[in-house]
Amino acid sequence: MADLSVTLAGVTLKNPIIPASGTFGYGREFADAYDLDLLGSFSWKGTTAAPRDGNPQPRIAETAGGMLNAVGLQNPGIDAVIREEVPRIAKIFRGPVIANVGGFTLDEYTENCRKLDGVEQAAIKAVEAVDACVGRAVEAVKEADGVMFICADHGNAEQLVDYETGAPFTAHTTNPVPFILVNADPAYKLREGGCLADIVPTLIELMGMEQPAEMTGKSLLVK
Repeated sequence: MADLSVTLAGVTLKNPIIPASGTFGYGREFADAYDLDLLGSFSWKGTTAAPRDGNPQPRIAETAGGMLNAVGLQNPGIDAVIREEVPRIAKIFRGPVIANVGGFTLDEYTENCRKLDGVEQAAIKAVEAVDACVGRAVEAVKEADGVMFICADHGNAEQLVDYETGAPFTAHTTNPVPFILVNADPAYKLREGGCLADIVPTLIELMGMEQPAEMTGKSLLVK
């Protein structure tokens, strides 16, 4: 199969097909017509800070060459979109979505973007806080000429939304778990394909102890 992937503003899309903003609503209007995951992305309709009813009817007129419209940015407002539409989108589309925001002042544009960015930024700050604390622990171990293992599950930082329900994703994922050896003998390497049961056997080998027969895990150390 041909590779149709493209890069748009640093984001990789599996193909360049992006329905026109506005006419595609918030995606759910077309979810029963075909599988939205066939798309590279889609841009939801223009969304403002406050709800807008749009222009009064009539606001669509047929012409000899097509049609004219002046809908007037009808939309439920950014808070309702985040609360209601974003979880719905997560149920029907698994690719990147282009958020289309509108405003009448620079401050309104900024506030809309801030609200949309809020959940991801909170996750980023949490990861940065953990990294900073681990970094201080690493430096302390090195100063004491000790050895440190760093092992952590991924939590849910790489998946913020449950794709099936649209609700916040709070369970642990099944992605690979990193395992890092700090300040050990450079002759040691770590093998691939370990599991959580291998952590304690690794510690035991490094301390020069004998592994109990009851332990089914295997050391990750390779010389």
